[in-house]
Amino acid sequence: MTTLLPAAPARPARGPAFLGPLRPLVPLLPAALTTLGCVVGCVVGGIVAGLLLAELGVRFGPAAVVAAVVATGLAAVVPRRPETMLAAVGLTLPLGPVPVGPVEVVQLTVAFAVVALLGRAALTHGLRLPAPALAVPLLAMLLSAALATPLARGSDVAFRLDVQLLLLVLLAVAAASALRSRRALVLVTASTVAGGAVAAGWALVSSGPSTTFYGGAVVSGRAQGVFSQPNELGLFSAVLLVVAIGFGTTATSRRQQLLCLVAGGLLAAALAQSLSRGAWIGAVAGLVTLALLSPQARRPIGALAGAALAVVVVLQLAGAGIAEALLARLDSVLNASDNPYDQRGQIWAEALRQLAERPVTGQGPGGFPYAARGLSGEGIVLEIEHAHNLFLAAASEYGVPGLLALLALMAGVVVTAVRATRLLAAGPHPRDAGVPVALAAALVAVVAHGMVDYPLRNAAVVTTVFLVVALLGAWHLHGADVAAPPAPDPARAPDLHLADVPVVAVHPSLVPTPAGRAAA
Repeated sequence: MTTLLPAAPARPARGPAFLGPLRPLVPLLPAALTTLGCVVGCVVGGIVAGLLLAELGVRFGPAAVVAAVVATGLAAVVPRRPETMLAAVGLTLPLGPVPVGPVEVVQLTVAFAVVALLGRAALTHGLRLPAPALAVPLLAMLLSAALATPLARGSDVAFRLDVQLLLLVLLAVAAASALRSRRALVLVTASTVAGGAVAAGWALVSSGPSTTFYGGAVVSGRAQGVFSQPNELGLFSAVLLVVAIGFGTTATSRRQQLLCLVAGGLLAAALAQSLSRGAWIGAVAGLVTLALLSPQARRPIGALAGAALAVVVVLQLAGAGIAEALLARLDSVLNASDNPYDQRGQIWAEALRQLAERPVTGQGPGGFPYAARGLSGEGIVLEIEHAHNLFLAAASEYGVPGLLALLALMAGVVVTAVRATRLLAAGPHPRDAGVPVALAAALVAVVAHGMVDYPLRNAAVVTTVFLVVALLGAWHLHGADVAAPPAPDPARAPDLHLADVPVVAVHPSLVPTPAGRAAA
């Protein structure tokens, strides 16, 4: 039987009586007002954002607009994928020298990554430092810069270099805090290699014909790409070439291997087109180190050497001008005296004089050209920008403390690379043990190049070097994480085994019988 329920009484229309027939529409007002508010907010926000972007474009150029849009997009993914900020640093290396107001794109990206990642790490209690072998020398470099800055001859330059050094040291801390998984480390390493490939490709496209003078000691028309001079492109290409080969030999996916293959070819070509003798020396030193320490990298390095020799022979037979420039440049390495403008001996002596003048504080960051005395070559006064030597540049500008900090960092790189290799070799992915070796070998290229030149004034080049150091520290921490036993989860109850349960003997008289239970 069906029971009919009485109909619910009709609700009286809500709203003021004076609305009359419009009173049924009153419940719809909140949703309508919310929609209207969203539309008005989007319109107003779009207008304000457009005005701000227009102001940025007028004041600082179109690069500032692109940087603002990219930074906003990256900020949206930082909470979920913090490694994307460090990947953005690697990908913006080709745009390094592009100015955005008083800074460059790569400096702005590093600053944004440091603030975002360290802020996130502080809020989530995930802040951690690199290994002491790296952290202590980096801190010593900051202290030596703080000691040398008050007496710097160029205060503006010193301040800019101090801020850059601080951000790059904090970049290593941000990498140690954010890169906690193998996937994140692989992403940032691959992004750095990809950024190098783009920069090298642009350098090859924009290069022109070259002309040699003084037996190849001086060459005009050398490739430099987005960098200020060809030697900067040479060191950049040498460092990332070693990283690309070492990372490619450890890659487990086809895409990573293809990326490293393409990047290695472009970087090797850009290195050759830069005609930088110091970069060539650095690349050879880095590749030899990689071949000695990483057996799986020997075959790719041998193939690269064979391909380079075959290309030079073919170009020479074809009568190409670049082959003549390459051979003349190689010959000039052994005959540097043919260049009347190569005054490295006098420049090094000047660096030693500046060190003797201020052994504790040096001339201050960037102070070498301000304190340098004019040198002449065949009656022409030469402008000296740096000491043309990594160690003399550190000693003359930061004093003995800065030189000791640099030497300590070099030792720390060796110690960290050795420990990271052992830890990763014992972990679940033993092939990853080749990555720290490649990163350390890339830094060997920097030291070897630094024996005859000092192209670390460029923001993109010095960021690349410190990014390699940061990746080395992060890979070491990852190796320690995967090698350590997992920490117990306090939310999970401990597993009990039969042997852990105590056995209690009960007297038979104490066991209730069926009759006793019935009587009860």
